Amino acid sequence: MTPAGPGPGTGPAARLAAPDDATDLARLGHLAHAEVQSQRGGPAYLRELGRSAAELLVPPGTGIQLVGTLGGVVVGTLALGEVAHADRTVTGRVTALYVEPGARGAGVGERLLAGAVEVARTRGWAALDATALPGDRATKNFFEAAGLVTRRLVVSLEL
Repeated sequence: MTPAGPGPGTGPAARLAAPDDATDLARLGHLAHAEVQSQRGGPAYLRELGRSAAELLVPPGTGIQLVGTLGGVVVGTLALGEVAHADRTVTGRVTALYVEPGARGAGVGERLLAGAVEVARTRGWAALDATALPGDRATKNFFEAAGLVTRRLVVSLEL
């Protein structure tokens, strides 16, 4: 993946994560966990993921991890996985997307999503899916502005 955005150390950019990013990813994971926990549907979503706060944003197994930077500092991340279908097509899935609140609106999320689309096209995936929790209009609007459309709604009854 080529870096998306301005040159290193300037404005918002995205790149593949490196081992040195582990501390930043754990820090972002704790921030994201607290935020998701407070959202409608968040506790159930966290149960489904089954990951600790420190590992929340890191894809399990062979997933792909991107980090978003602002001024050269890691302030966001996007994790990708893939799902194989019966018809032999593969869909990419954004399993995590998080940008620190203070860095939102600066273009980091857009750079991360552009990087994910580049990965998806390079790998020949048929589509790219992402999740927005109920009531999270900002995330839903972000994805829709990037061209993603709702193709399925999941409803649930807590027992």
